[in-house]
Amino acid sequence: MKVVLKGYYGKGNFGDDLLAKVLVEYLEQEYNADVYCDVDLASYSEKLFPNVIHLPNETGMTYDLLLLGGGTQFFNFGTYAGINVIKYWYKKYILNPKNFFSRFFNKKYNFSCTKKIALGIGIGPFYNAKSKESAIINLLNYDLVSVRDINSLEIIENSNLKKTHYCADICLTNKVNLFNSDSGIINDVHKFDFGVVLRDWDESNVRGDFNEDIVKEFSNLVTTKRNKVLFFVYSKQDVKLIKLLEKEKVDFVVWDPITTGLSDFVNLHKECKVIISSRYHGLITALKLHKPVVPLIIEPKISAFSKELNIGHLSFDLANVNIEDLLHLATKQLEEMNFPENEYASLCKRANEAFEQLNKVIAD
Repeated sequence: MKVVLKGYYGKGNFGDDLLAKVLVEYLEQEYNADVYCDVDLASYSEKLFPNVIHLPNETGMTYDLLLLGGGTQFFNFGTYAGINVIKYWYKKYILNPKNFFSRFFNKKYNFSCTKKIALGIGIGPFYNAKSKESAIINLLNYDLVSVRDINSLEIIENSNLKKTHYCADICLTNKVNLFNSDSGIINDVHKFDFGVVLRDWDESNVRGDFNEDIVKEFSNLVTTKRNKVLFFVYSKQDVKLIKLLEKEKVDFVVWDPITTGLSDFVNLHKECKVIISSRYHGLITALKLHKPVVPLIIEPKISAFSKELNIGHLSFDLANVNIEDLLHLATKQLEEMNFPENEYASLCKRANEAFEQLNKVIAD
């Protein structure tokens, strides 16, 4: 079977690398599939994707399956205007010149696929109705659209899509084991009390200096020897965050798909008792390792995820100006080590069902 895999891959983002790895592993082990991607993933990271084939730029090629795999695929936070346009372009293209070349020199691929599946994707939020309509139109000819969260489900519920399905993030499946999930709270050697996963964020829904406040407050915990803290950066494109962590001289690690092994990076999470995260897949990684979490609500998908886990009382909205409240939540988790076992099991079951739906569509 020949599969074209599409997503936000090859950008050095840990969450997207996890998604791609899960899908590639599953397709290879279950179908002995030849996996093609419009990003040269083998050159991007030979450690992660040694067998993935770079999609040839040939007109008229036909593949068995187009798989839109995981992650937030369709969204629109709003129109950038004025100074925000300058900030956006500066961050995306000046601080990260690879994006410039990717935008203007990417190949245009012209191929057809027998079947199309969107698996475990996120849809939204949308700044206006036109963006939402455009997303639905893009998915109309898919044989299956499987969404990972309740917000995405509400967007597609009354649409004319052929077949829809409500699942969970596909990294939660146990059909592919990228994590040693048996370690958990008891067996891990904990060098750190807190693992804090942060990201650069320029959207207007939260105040712009929250990373600075969080880093300073948690570094104070280290200075006063109350707690040990390790910061995680899931992308080298989080340039402002990296500079802040360097300035504050705190312990931090940055995901690099070329030099860092996946298991090595995951194992660093195991060394933390509690994971605090403003990144969606920071929470996913923590759950897979049976780590108590404190979600930092930076966007709707994290808010929805905390509600699904029934831990809204342990979540912190980054619109909140009082970082003391976050420290209180973190300390509470460190003392009580709450883990949403039943909710986690339910999410894993839904993630497995996504792959069962995939198998059905392929078999039909």
